Amino acid sequence: MESGPFRTTRHERRLHPARRYNGLLDPPMGDLRATVGDHRRKTGDHRATVGDLRRKTGDLRATVGDLRRKTGDLRATVGDHRRKTGDHRATVGDLRRTEVRVFRVVLAHHPSFRRCQPAMTALWNSSPPALWNQPGLVWAPAPLPPSNIHPNTRKKGRRMKRQNYFPNRLGEQPEWLGNFATKLPIHAAALGLAAPRVTAGAGDALWAAYVIGDWRINAQGFADTVTDAVAETHEGTGAAVQVLPVFTVPALPAGVVAVLPGAVERLFRLVKDIKNAPGYTDVIGSDLGIIGPEVPPPPPGGGAPRIKLFVEQGAASQITRMTFFKDGHQGLHIESRVGSGAWEFLAIDTVSPYLDERPLQVPGQAEVREYRARFWDNGQPNGNWCDVAKVTVGP
Repeated sequence: MESGPFRTTRHERRLHPARRYNGLLDPPMGDLRATVGDHRRKTGDHRATVGDLRRKTGDLRATVGDLRRKTGDLRATVGDHRRKTGDHRATVGDLRRTEVRVFRVVLAHHPSFRRCQPAMTALWNSSPPALWNQPGLVWAPAPLPPSNIHPNTRKKGRRMKRQNYFPNRLGEQPEWLGNFATKLPIHAAALGLAAPRVTAGAGDALWAAYVIGDWRINAQGFADTVTDAVAETHEGTGAAVQVLPVFTVPALPAGVVAVLPGAVERLFRLVKDIKNAPGYTDVIGSDLGIIGPEVPPPPPGGGAPRIKLFVEQGAASQITRMTFFKDGHQGLHIESRVGSGAWEFLAIDTVSPYLDERPLQVPGQAEVREYRARFWDNGQPNGNWCDVAKVTVGP
């Protein structure tokens, strides 16, 4: 143990390393305190910013409150105007009723109105001049001069309805298109068509005739070749590799060039303009092929409709779909019976097909249904019954 003024105990000697360690920690602690001070200053700045935002929000809320009060004042003003408008309308109604009562009094007591003689009409150019209170006069505008326009009393002849001039079958369309392309330049002058439009119309017709005719037929024939190639791929034999067929596009006829899509639709618009042209006649329309065949009038009676039955699955059980042809009549009178029962009226149908959705007489049990039909015109069935057709419908 040491002695003297600098004598240390054993415990004090043990504390010396800890003091050295504390000295080493002092600089980092100072940096940490400085960092905490910076964060506190930044937090103060953020709090100041939040305070500014809250004050601005308060100003905005005050502005919104002012706008709401102004909107309320405006609504009150509009309400006042509406009430005043209603008062004005009521006043106008009272004035009109007063005028009617005054006129009735004048009509009953004024001498000029008690006379049974017809009143004279005062015009603005009357000679001698008429006074506003002259008895026996009724003010009116001057009569119109006689018109030189005579009503058209000519009765139009009743023309028969016509079917569509453009063929429905693809196989018949190339012939129609070729005829239209050939005849259009011949009638262009009479129809007043410009040369560029005639050339474009003929080009559309020729291109459409090529695509619908030669190209389509060859492409459909090539489909069989494609089927054979696929079958050979599945089941073919041999030592050589398979060679796929190549579709050869038929050559374009002379004078035919490709055009933009929609050639047939453009031709329909051209036909419409042709029929509205001053020089158009039925002779020209027949030569161009743009007049459809006449639809015969409905027969007066006799004959029988044509019907065909199909069985389809319905919601609860099978149903019957009947397709039919009216052949110019207004509709069909349809009857049916189940098994050997009596014939029952089903419906008057004017549009094919007719759907018989009656439930089965015995749920879950199939039944045979028979159908017959007659023509129907002007509220009465006519003609003969068609042949009875029958089907079996089930669950």
